[in-house]
Amino acid sequence: MRVLFEQPTEADVLYLCLNMRPGDAEEIFITRASVDPYVLFREIMSARAYMPVFLSVRSSTSMSPAALFGVTQDGVGTASAYMFGTADLTPRAIAQIAAYVRNRVIPFMIEEGYHRVEAKTLATYDHAHRFMQHAGARFESVVHGYGKNCEDFHTYVWLKEEMKCANRK
Repeated sequence: MRVLFEQPTEADVLYLCLNMRPGDAEEIFITRASVDPYVLFREIMSARAYMPVFLSVRSSTSMSPAALFGVTQDGVGTASAYMFGTADLTPRAIAQIAAYVRNRVIPFMIEEGYHRVEAKTLATYDHAHRFMQHAGARFESVVHGYGKNCEDFHTYVWLKEEMKCANRK
């Protein structure tokens, strides 16, 4: 099965917010004031203008999106990446998304002038940690007490200088 990367419609984003995997929902809502997926939908749609990368992913055999990922500008040359999906997100699709992020998204971000892209994952969410490693991110640190109930998170990064060195090998 091949995955397709597309610009998401509002309907795609709403579908994904309403149908995300339990682990993704826990990781996302543990850092937010509201656990309402409609609030998350509105916040994502309003932040769209600050996202140099904003894509949905679906199987070539499906009409429904299986994942949403994006990169949001934080500051001058810095950005935060995120991804969440539905139960339809297969291990094979996840591997294809990780390769796309590693081979296309991060090089694009560097070309656009970014020197740091980071992502935070719930410390107990091993699926997210494996994805980040497959996507070429490096574990940077534990962020203690980052969740609203003092849950720890991990920070993963892609740094321009490290990416340049990795591409020379």
